[in-house]
Amino acid sequence: MHNSELATLFLGREQFIMSSCQSSNLVAARMIQANKPSPREGALIWCREQTQGRGQRGNTWATQGQNNLTFSIILYPEFLQPAKQFYLNIITSLAIYQAIAPYLGSQLAIKWPNDLIFPPYKLCGILIENNIRGHILASSILGIGLNVNQNEFPDPRAASLYALSGQTFSQEPLLHSILLNLEQNYLQLKAGKLSELKEEYLQHLYGYQRMVKLKDPEAFEGYIECLEDDGRILVSSSRGPQFYGFKEIRFDYGPV
Repeated sequence: MHNSELATLFLGREQFIMSSCQSSNLVAARMIQANKPSPREGALIWCREQTQGRGQRGNTWATQGQNNLTFSIILYPEFLQPAKQFYLNIITSLAIYQAIAPYLGSQLAIKWPNDLIFPPYKLCGILIENNIRGHILASSILGIGLNVNQNEFPDPRAASLYALSGQTFSQEPLLHSILLNLEQNYLQLKAGKLSELKEEYLQHLYGYQRMVKLKDPEAFEGYIECLEDDGRILVSSSRGPQFYGFKEIRFDYGPV
């Protein structure tokens, strides 16, 4: 992928592209730790085949080599308070939503905290790993796995852009779009436009002000009433309002 093809200012301007790796996040972390010198902000680590991709909750991210996008971006968001690091989830999930929504329409949604879904199917997972030193958010690795052209999945709840739209996608233009949207969102974050970013995220959030099925671990119906800066959601139901953090609640889409 040539830098001249990119419309970004800094995202993806330094690139590390490999045919295969265990995990692009792991490669990125080793690059930062090596510190000779550290990768530039916006560095792209693109593994065309990822053999041990990781997801939220300690899950693996199974992907079919060459058919999907599996990559990581390195950022140094020292301007962002660690207590507000969830905004990195917001800008990343928004960037992918903005890139693929034109192909999938209004059913596409962001599932808290940062998956991309086309209920009941999941087509993108995000794993963000932050390094906090004292009161500084020293570095962040944004790991993204987007199912693009894969047609068959071991998990019946997984799907791809191809499976949902019937279109075959060229990976590089799709990656360019994600990078451009992510850079624009990141610059908004740097400019302090947190409320605007949160509002756009909420507009596309599954279950926001709309009744859905949930588990905590008991099954119940409720809706997301609001989102805190630290990433917690307030869920309202017949049981009353209750805050939830990561891994404390699940969304139930019903049978496939």
